[in-house]
Amino acid sequence: MQTSRPHFAALDGVRGIAIILVMLTHYGEILRHGGAFEQGLARVFNAGWIGVDLFFVLSGFLITGILLDTKGSPFYFRQFYWRRTVRIFPVYFLFLAFVFVGLRVLFIHLIGHDLWKGTNSWWYLGYLSNWKPDHGREDLYVSHLWSLAVEEQFYFVWPAVVLFCTRRRLATACATLAGLALALRCVMIADGATSTALYRLTPCRMDPLVLGALLALILRDETWRARLQRWMTPLAASAALLIAAIAWTRGSFDFDNRVTETIGASGLAILFACVVFYAVVGQGGALRSLFRSSWLRAAGRYSYAVYVIHVTPHFMLLKRAEVLIDRQSRLLQPLLRFSYIGGLVALSFGVGWISWHILEKPLLKFKDRLPVFAGRKPAFPELRGRPA
Repeated sequence: MQTSRPHFAALDGVRGIAIILVMLTHYGEILRHGGAFEQGLARVFNAGWIGVDLFFVLSGFLITGILLDTKGSPFYFRQFYWRRTVRIFPVYFLFLAFVFVGLRVLFIHLIGHDLWKGTNSWWYLGYLSNWKPDHGREDLYVSHLWSLAVEEQFYFVWPAVVLFCTRRRLATACATLAGLALALRCVMIADGATSTALYRLTPCRMDPLVLGALLALILRDETWRARLQRWMTPLAASAALLIAAIAWTRGSFDFDNRVTETIGASGLAILFACVVFYAVVGQGGALRSLFRSSWLRAAGRYSYAVYVIHVTPHFMLLKRAEVLIDRQSRLLQPLLRFSYIGGLVALSFGVGWISWHILEKPLLKFKDRLPVFAGRKPAFPELRGRPA
């Protein structure tokens, strides 16, 4: 049985912002060897890592909303994991096949060397790459998949948590887990943990996921929603001021200093939860209008495949492009660097468009084949968003 699921358009725009931030933090590397302006812009683009945290908040929000609205259904687990399988696995495993089989064989043929010899693809096939000894940092073309591993591990555990907790206990669990994530990062720093471990290990990154989940819970209760609405602007302003203060005193908001890794990351999760709230409830009219713009919504629609593939052409071309650009005149170099960024953005979204229309959209027709929504009406139906 298929069930219509209303779509909340502004959340696509939020996802569009997230994928653009992530792309800029990678593609902006081409600007590092330019003039003062380009180097300054590269430092700004480097803060685009925060887009991953925005993805985490969105995932926690949307997934928890789906789980709350289907709680009590006899198909609760089966439908949830079926939907995740249809939405996530095809693009992910096709990309792994492309890298670990296609590119691997091609590169062995061209250069006579296996560039993935020590990668061990099983970490990626099992969505466990963030738990590798090096957390997957040096794995060619697939290192960025750590964030999908974090989300998949969250999906594995969270449905049971939602099912067996009352709403009040679930709210307590979300707040507690957010606090524990911050505490764990502090303890690991004291123990000498690397920035990569703090950034990629799932327990350390729970705060954006569970704060998104807490937001989904609050918005399904009229009393809690009204209280949060009164405090949302001061909360968002406080989180934004904290992040601005860290960026000002540290010279950047990179995830490689201890302040950003601790309270900065928690403040960012709170700020992004506020952003999602504004997109859903309608506060912050200009911001919500931006999220509903057609170009951002399109970016969000194609964002999953774009995220999966976007680093591959970049890492294949970056060194060659830097050499070629450095040979050109100083007047031409900035234009070529920005053309490189624009070209890769266009290429990645082109592949995302093809993936959406050829693979993802047709497969999504199968996601609601189980009668999970039969006889149950969502508590807050306008929150229904495109599958995370």
